Amino acid sequence: VFVSLIVGGTIRLAGAEVQETATLVRIVQPDVDQESKWTPEAYRSIVDRYVNLTARPGEALPDLVVWPEGALPASFGDVFAPGSPDGVAIADALQPGQTLLAGFARGERGEDGQARYY
Repeated sequence: VFVSLIVGGTIRLAGAEVQETATLVRIVQPDVDQESKWTPEAYRSIVDRYVNLTARPGEALPDLVVWPEGALPASFGDVFAPGSPDGVAIADALQPGQTLLAGFARGERGEDGQARYY
């Protein structure tokens, strides 16, 4: 099975045509220490790192900005809640026409009052 997958993949990729596009992607990796990431004291500096790297000027404006999954130690609902300064800072770091691709945890309260995370 393993050999079949390798041979099949090789045959499929041998006939692939590579096409260059004008899409520019910025991958943001702020090198956040995992031991301190989940401490409340580190939250503000983590948000600031991502925002600053996202808005960082370059030779050309990227079309797509990619953050890693779980970039911020907070849920989507907290970061982008109405009036959240973090959501505003992230939105302000992006220029019109740019797209942010980021993985966030999502939490909500169930009918039983228990928190559920996705």
